[in-house]
Amino acid sequence: FPSHDMASLWAQNGSDVTAIDLNETSVRLTKKRFKLKKLKGSIKKMSSHNLKFKKEHFDYIFSWGVLHHSPKLDLSIEEIFRVLKKNGKFGLMLYNRNSILFWYFVIFLEGFLHHEKKYLSSLELASRYTDGGRENGNPYTWPVTKKEIERLLLPYAKQVSVRTLGTDLDSVLKFVCPYFGSIMPILFKKTLARLIVTGK
Repeated sequence: FPSHDMASLWAQNGSDVTAIDLNETSVRLTKKRFKLKKLKGSIKKMSSHNLKFKKEHFDYIFSWGVLHHSPKLDLSIEEIFRVLKKNGKFGLMLYNRNSILFWYFVIFLEGFLHHEKKYLSSLELASRYTDGGRENGNPYTWPVTKKEIERLLLPYAKQVSVRTLGTDLDSVLKFVCPYFGSIMPILFKKTLARLIVTGK
């Protein structure tokens, strides 16, 4: 489920790539990129809810910033592990609901200060402001928590490692205190982000 950029990078580095997307434009652009770069790969229009591959077909499955847009995340994950080989590996990037960006921009700024929570549910707020907020967001966007993704993955995977990535604190600091945010040392930013998110 990678973007067309990701898929081409995998192919350029020798991977036998099968890329899927539900969006026809993304499929077309990926095919065009592969053709221009003379890369080999199979690019298909397909839903993660119903993967048209046989059981235990892939050695590795990778999804970057996609599945939190699925209203049936549990079904997508079930399908991933159906087509993944028993000793296969996987990598998923999902938006983190327990983040500074989400709690400040979505819940506090838009939901509370701008009174949008009176008219929009938590899901609607997340869909409108989490991803592409300037363009009125995506039809469905629901970030997950670490506990939620562990609960979804552990029935299938022997081992799950969850890491928090990103620099959303920078986005908030630039908005709240532009000068202080620009001169704050990176180590202090990391400590502050960990304190806000985990309380430790």
